[in-house]
Amino acid sequence: MRREAENSSLEDKIPAEVSEPTEEQRRYQKRWAQLINQVWHVDPLMCPKCLSPMKIISIIDDEEVIEKILKHTLQHLRSKIMGRRI
Repeated sequence: MRREAENSSLEDKIPAEVSEPTEEQRRYQKRWAQLINQVWHVDPLMCPKCLSPMKIISIIDDEEVIEKILKHTLQHLRSKIMGRRI
């Protein structure tokens, strides 16, 4: 029951449709990618596996959602290190 309540609150935060970014957003995205490239020497908008260009389709700025993603990722990494699946 609790899981359903959590999922419904997250679904309410997901936009029904995705609009094309404005010119200002495009400039910001380009600058963000350039800064990441300068610091880490990797292109964050290039797929590391196939080297195809990627584009930003969403930005997650809800702290609760970010915490859930990080918690799940950490669990996945720990299980990988321990040699078992979640």
